[in-house]
Order: sequence, then structure tokens, then C-alpha cells
Amino acid sequence: MSSAGGMRLAAPPLDQGHLKKAKRLRQKELQMNREIRDTILNLLMCWIIFSIAYSNRDGRSFLIHKETMDAFIAPPNKNYPPHHQTENELPKFTEVGTYINS
Repeated sequence: MSSAGGMRLAAPPLDQGHLKKAKRLRQKELQMNREIRDTILNLLMCWIIFSIAYSNRDGRSFLIHKETMDAFIAPPNKNYPPHHQTENELPKFTEVGTYINS
């Protein structure tokens, strides 16, 4: 544009193909922004829920889990008999009544 005067020319008409392409691109950008925002909010909510759940857990839960795993999942004779007992000191039960009454 010169400062010597003169008329400004009008802008050429917009190409409809470029407008449609730009519109699709903008819609994809908006959708991506919504997805990123939703993902961040979901992660934040999970972190809040896990924090509350962890702070309210039972202090003995590790011991309960360990004892259950040792009793049912551990290979045989891994932790049995305890170190302070020998096989000769283990109780012997010959009848169900003896076991229940002991």
C-alpha cells in the first residue's frame, strides 16, 4: 500500500474448499482439546479417590494379606513349621473331637 493515495483493492472471494477444510481442522482441534481436558480431569479424580482410599486403609492390612498368602498360596512347608518349633513338637490330632476340644 502506498501513501500516495489510491484506492484499496477488495479481497478476493474466499475459496469454499479451503473454508470447509479449515472448519474440519478447527473442529478436530476443539475435540482434541476436550479429550485432553477430560483425560486430565479423570486422572485428577482417580488420584483423589486413590489418595482417600490409601489414607483410610487398615494398618494391619499388610499382615492380613501376608498371613493369607502364607496360609493358602505359599508352597507347602515354606513357613511351616515355624522356626521355633520342630516336627516333634507339633501337635498330633487323631480324632476330630480331640481337635475341636483342644
